[in-house]
Amino acid sequence: MVVRLRNLPFPASFRSFAPHEAEATALYIFEHSMIPGLLQTEAYARAILETHPDVTEDVVNERLAGRLSRQEILERDDPPPPVVCALIDQSALNREIGGPVAMRDQLMHLAAMSRRPNITVQIIPNTAAHPGLRGDALSKRASRDLIEGVIQERWKETAP
Repeated sequence: MVVRLRNLPFPASFRSFAPHEAEATALYIFEHSMIPGLLQTEAYARAILETHPDVTEDVVNERLAGRLSRQEILERDDPPPPVVCALIDQSALNREIGGPVAMRDQLMHLAAMSRRPNITVQIIPNTAAHPGLRGDALSKRASRDLIEGVIQERWKETAP
């Protein structure tokens, strides 16, 4: 088992969690600074992984493959995909990661994922201090409207 965990394409701090995530029937995620890994696009995930200290391109590619392979649980048929409840701070929608095109594509992907019946994305608006509780978040529909509004207002102009 130890050898298997060492060979997983994740940082050591995440290795013990990865097998449990793959077997979960429900996942509750709170992210205050970026889009959660399960909902990331390849370009967005690469941009994040490239910021890690002392990583080579090979390490980035290995971790990227690992992160993207985690998303397969959202596409599986048997067992059914887990219920995902992601609580995301609004600042993550505006923080430029990977450039404007990557951000637009990431937020379009996030909005599309939020339409799935098993995925709830709720945004905590930048209105005041909050303890990160679900009760402070916008509804699923209002969150998607906010995401789509940020795409139009902040990330629409993405021509190279």
